Amino acid sequence: MILDLHMPGMTGLHVLQRLKQAGVQLPAIVITAYDEALDPQPCLAAGGRRLPAQALEDRLLLDAVAAAA
Repeated sequence: MILDLHMPGMTGLHVLQRLKQAGVQLPAIVITAYDEALDPQPCLAAGGRRLPAQALEDRLLLDAVAAAA
C-alpha cells in the first residue's frame, strides 16, 4: 500500500495507525511531495516505511515497493 502523507481528511500516517489498531497488517510506504523534516519513527511504529520526497523518482519508488513486498 502506498499512502500520501498529505491526503485530504486523514493523513497517510493516520490511515496506517488506524489499520494497525484494527489488526490489519499490510506492507506500507508513506510518501510526500514535500521535503519536510518529519520524524520517520511514527510511520515505522505504525508498520510503514516513510520515503523522503526525493525518493519519488520512479526507480527509487519501485525499489521501495519491491523491498516492502
